[in-house]
Amino acid sequence: MPAVAIEGTADESAAPGDFHARIIGGTLVLPEEVAGPLRRQGVRTAEDLVSYLQAFPSSVADALHWSVGDVRRATQNLKETLRGHIGEEHLDPTSRPNLPTGARDPDDLP
Repeated sequence: MPAVAIEGTADESAAPGDFHARIIGGTLVLPEEVAGPLRRQGVRTAEDLVSYLQAFPSSVADALHWSVGDVRRATQNLKETLRGHIGEEHLDPTSRPNLPTGARDPDDLP
């Protein structure tokens, strides 16, 4: 799937817990009050946005003057809007496996 670009619009207004995102012609359209701060943080595509929201919800909350809970609710709504437009691996990333580190248990040694 090609990356879904983000575009800001002055026609919509976001509310805490809802980005008021929509897909128009293969572009994710967000209110400029949301798109602007995200653009300044280097977010350019919907895939980047979902990743950024999951990794740094407090940073987004600070930029938008929302609570972290508001950002998490808006993230869930956004994922539903984007389903079918971006890959599932972006919407529901699997956790990384915990690789073993450190010393082995002496009783397990041959």
